[in-house]
Amino acid sequence: MDSINGWSLHQQQKKLELTRLAELLAEPVPAHQWIVEGLLLKGGFSLLCGKPKAGKSSLSRCLALAVARGDSFLDRKVEQGPVLLLALEDHRVMLQESFRKLGSIGNEEILIHVGSFLGNPIRQLELLIERHRPALVIIDTIFRFTRCFDVNSYTAVIESLTPIADLARQRGVHVMAVHHAGKSERSDSLDSVLGSVAVHGSMDSTLLLSRKPEFRVLESQQRYGLDLPPTTLDFDSETGNLKLSLPVSEIENARTADEILDFLSGCKGPVSELEITEAVGRRTQAIRRCLRQLRDSGAVSRQGTGGRGDLYKYHVPPHS
Repeated sequence: MDSINGWSLHQQQKKLELTRLAELLAEPVPAHQWIVEGLLLKGGFSLLCGKPKAGKSSLSRCLALAVARGDSFLDRKVEQGPVLLLALEDHRVMLQESFRKLGSIGNEEILIHVGSFLGNPIRQLELLIERHRPALVIIDTIFRFTRCFDVNSYTAVIESLTPIADLARQRGVHVMAVHHAGKSERSDSLDSVLGSVAVHGSMDSTLLLSRKPEFRVLESQQRYGLDLPPTTLDFDSETGNLKLSLPVSEIENARTADEILDFLSGCKGPVSELEITEAVGRRTQAIRRCLRQLRDSGAVSRQGTGGRGDLYKYHVPPHS
């Protein structure tokens, strides 16, 4: 099929269709259908982004097995169906080892391509979807597949990703694009997505995976459904499995509370919020939130009215 930038000549020559507002408002609004409840939309296009060794491929293989088996994924309901995994940067032996460690016995309906992709990638993907009718397609990595060599170019990114998004919607299949994060230290922010803003802008869901010294963190930004707040993942080194654990906010609150109690326990008398903030080295808002929680639980006591001449001061009561 003749094409320009992944678009067939037939697609480019189609006339633009318009809908009157009254007709649009009269159309029934279908309920969202999900491959992974509230996270990955049926007929949607998602991005899984992270730095090397963050666990992107591990998480995508966990997802592939969950969908093929109909198991839950990140504590969410999954619609079972065939999976296509285009592993363009992996080795066959490594994939064998990974799926065996995850507990696969080989009867899961997962079809895998390893290595480079020949010919027109969009047409090849279209033929694979027509033939195998998958519920989920994982492309690892997306720009090796599309051969977009300038990910900083808004135009080039749009031209490479739009045909895939259109194909996903037309065929009702979810396509997950695996992509690298940049060198930004803000690895848990959209600023870390390597390349143009069009990369994130093309997606229905962007999943950001980062690796901290103590744990891995996953968060999402959704066009449909609710965002997943930064949440830790438990990594099983024996199996390679990743499971959802505690929200980062809960862990940070617990650490801050412990640090406040340690500091107050060493003080001879009540101390002000400013002294606590300077000693603990956390943000004022986080300190205030933890002090309020500690006071409500009875772990610390507060004196003063909070006025300019009578600031709040905190101490650990004798019974604690």
